[in-house]
Amino acid sequence: MSGMGEFTRKLAVCCASYGCTDRARALTDAFEQTRLPVALIQVQHILELLKQCAGSDTLPEWGQLCLAAAEILTSSFLSKGKGGVVKDPNFNCEVFLGGSCNPTTWRKDVAIPTLEKACVTYYNPQRDDWSPELVAIEEKAKQSADILLFVLDNQTRAVASMIEVAYLAGIGRDVVSVILDVNNSTTIAGEKLSPREVDDLNRGRAFVKSILEVSSNSIIQSDLPTALNTIAQLRKTKESVSAYNTRLGKNKSSYRDSVTTSLANKIHIIGKACRKGTVSIEKLQDTLRQLNIDTTLLSRYLLSHEIQDRVLLWKQNGVSTDDLCSLYCELMFCSHHDNLATLAGTSGDQSLCPPPGPTMLYDVFLGGSCGHTSWRTEIATPLLGQRNMSYYNPQIPDWNLECIPVEREAKELSQVLLIVITGQTLSVASMVEASSYIGCGRKVVLCMEDIPTTGTPLVEGIQLSERAVKDYNRARTYLRAIVANAGTPLFADITEATCHACELARDHTPSSIR
Repeated sequence: MSGMGEFTRKLAVCCASYGCTDRARALTDAFEQTRLPVALIQVQHILELLKQCAGSDTLPEWGQLCLAAAEILTSSFLSKGKGGVVKDPNFNCEVFLGGSCNPTTWRKDVAIPTLEKACVTYYNPQRDDWSPELVAIEEKAKQSADILLFVLDNQTRAVASMIEVAYLAGIGRDVVSVILDVNNSTTIAGEKLSPREVDDLNRGRAFVKSILEVSSNSIIQSDLPTALNTIAQLRKTKESVSAYNTRLGKNKSSYRDSVTTSLANKIHIIGKACRKGTVSIEKLQDTLRQLNIDTTLLSRYLLSHEIQDRVLLWKQNGVSTDDLCSLYCELMFCSHHDNLATLAGTSGDQSLCPPPGPTMLYDVFLGGSCGHTSWRTEIATPLLGQRNMSYYNPQIPDWNLECIPVEREAKELSQVLLIVITGQTLSVASMVEASSYIGCGRKVVLCMEDIPTTGTPLVEGIQLSERAVKDYNRARTYLRAIVANAGTPLFADITEATCHACELARDHTPSSIR
């Protein structure tokens, strides 16, 4: 058991300290020592999923630990950069009451009496004496809650709440929701909403529903009493939302499902490569490409001074399963830290440079503001064409809600999601999808503008009130906070954002252009 880089060396030391009796604690400490804190309970969850995967027992103990660590590095579990959740054991809150606030009274009129009758603890963020100092307490309550209840009613725009619940579902939190569409007679703060605004708000709600409907960790109920009864039942039985959905036969794919699939696929790839005990240096490179290791990172690492002695031994004796898993884990650590620039060694064998690896169908998905915007045709697609990058453009004249699953498939087949939120559009659905994919750990490049607050804002042909502008810009502020926490690239200039998206996808062979 030995490491070959910063992370695996620390992991080896932690394993020596704890022995074989507490692998989860050893992994947790290794992440802590490399400034990537992760919750112990989530490390235990990954190890349990790994144990359940067929073939995992064929991997040596060290190989299993490295594989689990690599999976955590690609997951949403890390507390820094990927929105992981670390519960505060001193904060007694089973349910967080999220969603629409003023002027709604659903919390005090319905939710709180029902939860108190069921002896379920809760946190209510709606306060008459609310102040910015309460934000930290709200976040602690949100992280400590077992279930997040989100009510998106038809009395408020609830744009920030839409962004929030999409992100929380993305990182795998248990969510119970009630989502009501806005109707054409809706008034907010005495202001009647225009048909255009109603349409955009409902499109955003449709996107939220589409996200929650494919998550095993979410439940959508038609009304608040039903949602509260479901929560009371879950807390009484201590059943997770995922287990509840499985019991009811709801076949959903979730982030946890994708982790299990990902682990099983990696076990299969490694097991097939190592079936004879060791693999050649050429087979090593091919196996790592199958594990989606960045080809440039792999080349630079194999040529770095740090492991040249080991590479020489590999050429003579082959690569063991433990060494393959160690290298994979270390490369994932370098990729997470963006440490490519530090691997500057050039004295190694240049024949180790691998050819480009396999690609997805599209290099870049052009998400974000549509309507009458022209940023795709005037800026993005010319730049992508110049760089020979493939892309998917969802902007079509006859778009409708039936296009959502088609777009979802295109996003899954795209290496990078470029999402542009202009200041001349409401872009509710675009902000929802950005927060969701950031939560899922996808490669997202965001370019965002606020709606102008000076003069009389005219957005998509409608004149917005001061209250409306505040609501939409507050949502943008909330999305920026998510972006900052996740370390997602954020730009104010579309050209710069597009160029950065190209850079992220630069190591992938271009395919057909839509």
